[in-house]
Amino acid sequence: MLLAPLVLACAGVATGLPRLHLPHDTVYSVACGPTSTGELEILVVTVDMTKVLRSVDDGLSWETVVGDQMERMLAREVVYYQRSADPSMFVIGTNNGIWAYDRNLGKARSFSGGLPGGDRDILDIDAPEAGQDGPLLCLTRKGNLYLRHGASDVWQPVLSTGLDPTAAFAAVAVAPKFEAQSLPGPARSLAAAIQGRLYLSADGGQTWQLHSQFDQATQSAYDWQITSIAMARNLSSSQSLVIGRSRLDPQNNGKDQGEIWRSGDSGQTFQRVYELDTGVGSLVSTPLAPDGERYFLAAGFAYPNHADYQGTGILRSKDFGLTWLDSGNEQDFILERGAGNNTGEPPETRVEQAFAVSSNFSEDGMLLYGRAEGLFQSKDAGVSWLEKRVRMETQMRDVLALRDYLNHTLVYGATYGSTTLLHEPLLGTTGVLDTGSPMSFQKALAASPNFVQDGTLAVAGFQELALWQDPRLPLSNPRGGTGWTRLPLYLPQEGGRLQAYCRVVALSPNYDALAGPGSDQCIYIGAWTYPPMRSRDNGATLEVLDQMEGGGTMPFLKEILVAPTYEDASSAGRTDVYGITDHVLFRLEDTIWKPLRQFSSTIRGFALDPAFSRPVNPRMFFVLDDDPWVVEYLDLPGGGLAIDRRASLDEVRVTDLSLPPDFSQRPVLYVSTWGRGVKALELQNVAAGFRNVGGDGFPSWGIASLACGPDFATSRAMFIGTLRGFVAGADLPGAPWIEQSVESNRDDLDHGIAFFAPEDPENPQPRRVWPWLELPMNAINPNLSSTFQRVSATVHDGSYLTTSGYAKSVQIQTYAAPNQGKMQVDAYHYFDGQLLASKSVDLGSVSGTAMAWTVDLDLNQVHPIRLVLQVELSSGESFGFDGISMLR
Repeated sequence: MLLAPLVLACAGVATGLPRLHLPHDTVYSVACGPTSTGELEILVVTVDMTKVLRSVDDGLSWETVVGDQMERMLAREVVYYQRSADPSMFVIGTNNGIWAYDRNLGKARSFSGGLPGGDRDILDIDAPEAGQDGPLLCLTRKGNLYLRHGASDVWQPVLSTGLDPTAAFAAVAVAPKFEAQSLPGPARSLAAAIQGRLYLSADGGQTWQLHSQFDQATQSAYDWQITSIAMARNLSSSQSLVIGRSRLDPQNNGKDQGEIWRSGDSGQTFQRVYELDTGVGSLVSTPLAPDGERYFLAAGFAYPNHADYQGTGILRSKDFGLTWLDSGNEQDFILERGAGNNTGEPPETRVEQAFAVSSNFSEDGMLLYGRAEGLFQSKDAGVSWLEKRVRMETQMRDVLALRDYLNHTLVYGATYGSTTLLHEPLLGTTGVLDTGSPMSFQKALAASPNFVQDGTLAVAGFQELALWQDPRLPLSNPRGGTGWTRLPLYLPQEGGRLQAYCRVVALSPNYDALAGPGSDQCIYIGAWTYPPMRSRDNGATLEVLDQMEGGGTMPFLKEILVAPTYEDASSAGRTDVYGITDHVLFRLEDTIWKPLRQFSSTIRGFALDPAFSRPVNPRMFFVLDDDPWVVEYLDLPGGGLAIDRRASLDEVRVTDLSLPPDFSQRPVLYVSTWGRGVKALELQNVAAGFRNVGGDGFPSWGIASLACGPDFATSRAMFIGTLRGFVAGADLPGAPWIEQSVESNRDDLDHGIAFFAPEDPENPQPRRVWPWLELPMNAINPNLSSTFQRVSATVHDGSYLTTSGYAKSVQIQTYAAPNQGKMQVDAYHYFDGQLLASKSVDLGSVSGTAMAWTVDLDLNQVHPIRLVLQVELSSGESFGFDGISMLR
């Protein structure tokens, strides 16, 4: 037996074992509207400052939205806007202006006309229902309100409050059925909440009144703030609107509280109708639902069933805000790992959240809800919710291109969910690098300089650091094995193993995985919230390098590079290690970090000259977020020399920098951009500026990393890591950008997998999601491997899971052994529900001994699918699930 005894022993436990925190699919704002061909287009504003993403396939895939420098700003809000017969658009508010996503052009264009240059920090935007002739209303950081009446007009100031609101505690609303030609009243209503005050207009913004019940400006976090407003879609007849309020509880330090107020007379008077154990995060009203009802919906700041906020999910009112119920949907959010850990960035927007209503709501009842923990969808007008995926598991966060022992080019990618992917250009294939990777969520790669002989990669990510050695090479290394190994990383100061999110890894230029003790086995790593660290024994122990010249403790370094001149054998040789924060360059002098230069804007990438040496050629390059954009830096013995190249990158957001292997003969600097492809700068002709690399048609996928091929001098080949896998091209005129077919490997912890256990006696609502057990693989069977070192398991008959995506074939990673039960897997077409393929396997009869087992399901061609895996278990049987691969 494999899982049954351990699972049965833990069967009463409803939650998994403690783990390192997993990142969220943070969504600050969401909007949706129909395309010209009838599909529903979804836009989300998500993390990392500039990510505005769009989907036209219900979130199965996402593309970037960029244009007119929008990607350089901090986006906060998005609304769908269609004024009467005007073309539809999505309007996006940022910290420095407003953009409209032009769906015909496929890019964003500036939409800030009329906004003063010093007043473009947008906190909230609202629009009327599509097809109405109402205006857009926006609120700025300076407490000013502006209106815009159409695509060809400009923003016009309508109210200056003199207040200073913050993003999460400000809201505006436009009457959904706004009628520009109507008499003053509900059909021309506007509302704005600013620092606790409520302002109302009944004449389309010509005049405003401060509401007598909400006329006090907040002075502290313990005062009530108005955080959200929603007007009924039939405001003219129902005269109903609701507001949500929030504050810190003065009787309970650190806890917040909230309340909903309702008006039935178009805002003349309000009554408090509901109290929450957290602040009100968002409100929305709906048109008629498929059941003939109109609804208000409300959500709290705190995550359902997290901390002090228990027993409440998404609230819903069908009597115009008088009474509120959540239909038990707090359970729909139970699968979230790490709820409330605020992984959104920057801090001000961590509590931003929003609802969006389908343009076809009366028929499909579809709602979207975005918050720090993810994007959720309801297809029954808010009764139940399931999480959708925003960050794809194929997102490439780092890319390396190398030659192997056969002299073939191999391209490795560290992904956000699919472990390490390997692309082989000669074969035209891309797949998961070996099985049993210790981590699914990865950040950085480093290759041994002796890779041709030792085939060794170092991978940093959520499970710290792992090494992989090519199993095609002879078994001749100190570790005594090939494939994956998770390193010990012992910290003498703390008396235990490092447990942190490693985001940086770099190897000594003389590192040799084949050599024994006493050889160069030096690895530098950077872990989130930690100072930089070094291991001189191939990851067995760690030395914390936290001292800064002149005193002080070193911060986390977001990138570390080890120069070719580094020598680990002596303290004099353990220099020439460089690291950067957002603004500062450091060099290591054995154990002390010396700050060399502070840059005027954020460093987006840096690289050492491939022929770097000190003191002969101590040259490196930096790309910055702002002028002077490109800086050449010489780390000379008498002091550093910075040369501002001033090659403007003000139109794009740079994500990575690369210097090709033949840089000495052909000095060209390459940068990747967010959604704009790759650009090159000829350093011998900086005045000409950056040029586009390759031909047109780079896919609208955000780029995180790039690498020049090892044979770049002759092929000019480049490999780009994007949100959706590899893209290959070349720095040749008109060279095509080719999307590489990517194998998607989803670990059982993937946010896009929903677990159900209707027969679990502890499940209070059998039709809703319910967590399976999460078990450590070494406790189950130390001879078997699993991704992330854990598996999800159940002992309850009828348990099932669902996920969705694109696939030509599917592989289920599970286990076969006596008493492991049966499984049935069915693939349905995502949009029409047609059954595409099905397979049933009796895992208990496959083998007399425990073994990893893969169940293949062939779909013949690529389809958008909804996958359902259901298990059949008798008493004493169990089922273990490690992940799903979707092959295209």
